[in-house]
Amino acid sequence: MEPMQPPEWARGSTAGSSAPAAPGADDFASGVFPSPLGLVDATAIMMKTNTFAVNIGDAYAPPRHVHAFNVILDSPSAREIFESVFRSGTSAGKLYALAAFSLLDQNRYQQAAAELGQELGGVRTIDGCLYDDQPVANLVKKIAEEHLGETFRRRRAAAYVHFDGAG
Repeated sequence: MEPMQPPEWARGSTAGSSAPAAPGADDFASGVFPSPLGLVDATAIMMKTNTFAVNIGDAYAPPRHVHAFNVILDSPSAREIFESVFRSGTSAGKLYALAAFSLLDQNRYQQAAAELGQELGGVRTIDGCLYDDQPVANLVKKIAEEHLGETFRRRRAAAYVHFDGAG
């Protein structure tokens, strides 16, 4: 009796190509970072990430981005760091900075929202475990409508426990 073969989709290509990378695997935040996450690494994550979290409810572990967001917010330099992210970071990083401004400085938040709301590009989003691409302008509205800065902050303890083992 011949052994049963796996289905075609599970066998992979015979051309020697590897399986496609998991969604989000190319994001800087998917890298390996020391525990506890330091301010320098948290800032680098915010500057270089290409993914913005849009749903981090209690059913999911918060993504590394939310951990980095909170590490920075816990710093006395949070306002200055997020200003730097907004000026020099990726579009996703700028969205995190906007969410931070909603907590730190309402005037700066309004200015940044007006500026970022004009951006024509899109950003990869993570919603639980699902990835998508959404226009930056729509995400600017979502930050306001769903109070994402507050949501990211509310998930602070869960992010610290998940990534650092401490609250």
